[in-house]
Amino acid sequence: MIRCPHCHGPLTIAAASDQPTLRAVDRRSEREPLWPVIMAACEAFGAPISALLTGSRASHVVLARMVACYVLQTDHHLSLPAVGRLLECDHTTVHSAVRRFERIAGRDPRVDVAVARVRARWAQREIGHAAE
Repeated sequence: MIRCPHCHGPLTIAAASDQPTLRAVDRRSEREPLWPVIMAACEAFGAPISALLTGSRASHVVLARMVACYVLQTDHHLSLPAVGRLLECDHTTVHSAVRRFERIAGRDPRVDVAVARVRARWAQREIGHAAE
């Protein structure tokens, strides 16, 4: 499989008129339904979404990524590679984040409050869709 040199996503051949061109597969459409989970995790720690998706190691970004990984993997039953694709990181990063979350859950009130906020945001989304 050919990978994009910038985002490391898979490349496909798209026919633009006669000339085939390479383009990166867009992950945004894959991420969109779960966007409230990712946004709520970032908001809980004041982390910009762009930092979460670029692999920043700042502590507030790491905590936001850890919460997002945990909630996406446990509450939404996504595989580690699927969470990794959504957050633009490797599945081993997701696995590490989930394990670290499980070690600190219950000991760090910021993390527990953040998970509650993320789950509340998702519940509001579900209620909003049920009303439509």
